[in-house]
Order: sequence, then structure tokens, then C-alpha cells
Amino acid sequence: MEQARKLVESDEVLLIFNSLGTPSNSAIHKYMNSKKVPQLFVATGATSGTIQGIPWTMGWQPATRARAYLRQIPFEEKPGAKIAVLYQNDDYGKDYSRA
Repeated sequence: MEQARKLVESDEVLLIFNSLGTPSNSAIHKYMNSKKVPQLFVATGATSGTIQGIPWTMGWQPATRARAYLRQIPFEEKPGAKIAVLYQNDDYGKDYSRA
């Protein structure tokens, strides 16, 4: 937690990318979200977490997470909204984007 706090408050990082481990990410996601610092592609095998209440945290479980994120988009409120998807340019990434 202290290293994450240092990165945010002292080093003024833009985001945290691909941080590894369920315990360490669980320890910092509330703090990171309170500071609105994105945690992108959190590397954890945990499937019990939700994205409710932690919108600045994006996990890396492609098919499961893609469907979960899509459920959070209020399509009826913003029918003309566009969605951008960042994925790797191979079969794995294409499967993610189709999910």
C-alpha cells in the first residue's frame, strides 16, 4: 500500500499497469479508485471481485471482464456513444474484442 501511495502522491503517476497478485491489488484498489488513478490490466486470478464501486480498476480476464464491463454501460441513456477497445493484435486479442 505504501508503495502505491508513493507512486500516486510523490511520483504523480498517470496509471498503474499490469500490477501482479490478488492480495496486493486487493489492498490498493479502493485507494487507487478514490484518487481516480487507473489500474489497468490487473494481473490476478481472482474471479470473485466485481467492478461495482471500483470503476478505475480494470482486470485482465478477457472474456469475463469484457462482458462485465459491457453490462455497466448505460446504452439506453447514450445511444450514440462509442466504445474503444484496446487489445493485442493476435487471435487472443481478437477473441477478447468479440467477447
